[in-house]
Amino acid sequence: MKNKSSKVAMNDPLALLQTIQKVDPPAALAGKIMQKVNQQKVNFQKVSITYVGIAASLFIGIICMEGYFIYQSNTQRKNKAMVELVGQTQNNLYHE
Repeated sequence: MKNKSSKVAMNDPLALLQTIQKVDPPAALAGKIMQKVNQQKVNFQKVSITYVGIAASLFIGIICMEGYFIYQSNTQRKNKAMVELVGQTQNNLYHE
């Protein structure tokens, strides 16, 4: 290390920022930028309302299916609990 780390040494890199000179862009640059922006607007394709409708209906269908499966699993769980409460009938009344 040739340079020692100190507060005085840190001022030199910051002083370099004051020596930066302002540069003016070429006059044709603004025209080129606007031309590219307008070209991208022309090439931009909008999404058809049909595709949005299809995607929305698929999404709603998937949500409905998920709700149905959750409902079915809860119903099966309740039925299983009811069977466990009632139990199996046994013919042990007469010790046969």
